[in-house]
Amino acid sequence: MQLRQPVGVDLRQVSDGENHFCVLCPVRLLDLADAGVVADHPVRTDLHLVKTGDTYSVVGEVRLRARLDCSRCLRPFEEELSWTLEVVFQRAGKGQSVQGQGSFEEDLERIAHDATHIDLTERVREALLLALPIKPLCGPECAGLCPVCGQDLNVGRCSCHTSPTDPRCAGLRDLSHLAAEHTHSNPTT
Repeated sequence: MQLRQPVGVDLRQVSDGENHFCVLCPVRLLDLADAGVVADHPVRTDLHLVKTGDTYSVVGEVRLRARLDCSRCLRPFEEELSWTLEVVFQRAGKGQSVQGQGSFEEDLERIAHDATHIDLTERVREALLLALPIKPLCGPECAGLCPVCGQDLNVGRCSCHTSPTDPRCAGLRDLSHLAAEHTHSNPTT
């Protein structure tokens, strides 16, 4: 099992008030291969952290230039993924366990009283998954592939005959023809 270095902030470098950090990490640390995320560049997370007593409010922008496959033509292309993350970390009281002190607030996490690091690995991973387009397109004008021969229609047209109507609608088309015939044979005056 490969040990992963967490993505996050060293709390020993945080002072009271506002702090700014830029965290870079390789994509491989975030286990995003199953989601189809491939990148040559690191994930960049720009963080604005405000420390107030034992509370750390974090707002960050997660960005990655990723290679995706177009859902229409299947060609790879690059796209900038970006998502905002927001979370508040609160230290547990001295001698208290972090376990069992959960909050109903999704964006509030408890950390140990003596913690020296805030782990943002899972938050950064979630942000990138949320930034992924549902249907990645190399461009809005992408013509896709011919459903008959597989020709990339962005490169050139093919000679295949493709029906513009969905074959599942053939029954409706037949009904409309019957209705039209009935109207022409029985005109109402």
